[in-house]
Amino acid sequence: MNPKWRLFNKLNSGVLISHNDVPKSLHSTINEMLKRGVVTKIKPKGNRKFKYVVSNDALFQIMLKSEFPEGLDSLEFENNSRESSAKRERDSKGASVKVDSSLLLKVFKSNGKHTDDLVRMTKNHGLAAIDIESSKFTAKGKWVSIENHETFHFCNENNCSEYDGAILLSGNPSAMRVSWMKKSADEGCKFVHFADLDFFGIEHFGSIKESLFDSIDLWNSPLIDVDFYQKHGDKELFEKQKTEANLKKIEKTIIGNVNAREIFENITKSGFCIHQELIHNLFFD
Repeated sequence: MNPKWRLFNKLNSGVLISHNDVPKSLHSTINEMLKRGVVTKIKPKGNRKFKYVVSNDALFQIMLKSEFPEGLDSLEFENNSRESSAKRERDSKGASVKVDSSLLLKVFKSNGKHTDDLVRMTKNHGLAAIDIESSKFTAKGKWVSIENHETFHFCNENNCSEYDGAILLSGNPSAMRVSWMKKSADEGCKFVHFADLDFFGIEHFGSIKESLFDSIDLWNSPLIDVDFYQKHGDKELFEKQKTEANLKKIEKTIIGNVNAREIFENITKSGFCIHQELIHNLFFD
């Protein structure tokens, strides 16, 4: 039987799962679910080992739909025939790509009929989620888009009080997420993108700006100068990225954005890049 099917079926049934019960091939999957707040680890009374259990059913159901569009009861995933096994193998190699339409967000302020449940979910669980394909929800007011998981989970209504909400882009933003941001921007929403201060951070911002134009800006601080980069930066990351980044896209981006240009100049002058978590104290209230 498909190991992933078995894992999701147990979680969906409320079964507590020990780490030893998770196949090595699925360690990255369960770790991603932990990071996204889909599952959590608990230690049942009388048990010395931690167990995995679903902590946010709304997020779990979105992930479940992404992994198994036909549902867990589909014979496609229960059939152990050679044909179905071969099909699953093709899927795992990318022949059949499932587009992740989920969007993790935090809604701090109620603004319209679609926000109350999301505000409540954010307060109760620390985050919320929507399925971009089916949800009518769009961002209103001023929002921050965040590149990294750690920063997104650290963000809350107290330390991000100037924003109405936050979304997680997980690095290079997908076309579906950018399209949702553009729809929100067309309705008047303004975005600030908080990224790693490196070449890829500027490049990813440029990808969003191509669709949102002046409805999005790249976050920067006047306190982050060349000396700051040299003191807190990562030289190895700079050397690696300078040969891998799309410099043509970066050049186009920095022409039209003051913050992007200043970040680029500081990176190139200093020879260092800065990881996002090192500037939390400057970004958060």
